[in-house]
Amino acid sequence: MRQGRSWFVFARVIAFAVVIGIGIMVASMSAAQAQETGSTSSDPRLQKAYRFQQGGWTYVHLEGSPSEIGYQHGFQIGRASCRERG
Repeated sequence: MRQGRSWFVFARVIAFAVVIGIGIMVASMSAAQAQETGSTSSDPRLQKAYRFQQGGWTYVHLEGSPSEIGYQHGFQIGRASCRERG
């Protein structure tokens, strides 16, 4: 009887750890996604630019003069390529 109770306690501890782990994972993914989609810079060249991911692809919207588009591209895509390289 005592052995059955210890397995029940063990199973509850494991389930609790899994739920906490999933919660932490979701929170960190949400924070990373919010950081990727919103431009945290106050640079006016980034006001019209944004990015999002869908189906494994990264999409960017770039708008403005050629120099603004170049800056937006470097800001939006450069961060992602640096993370992929490690």
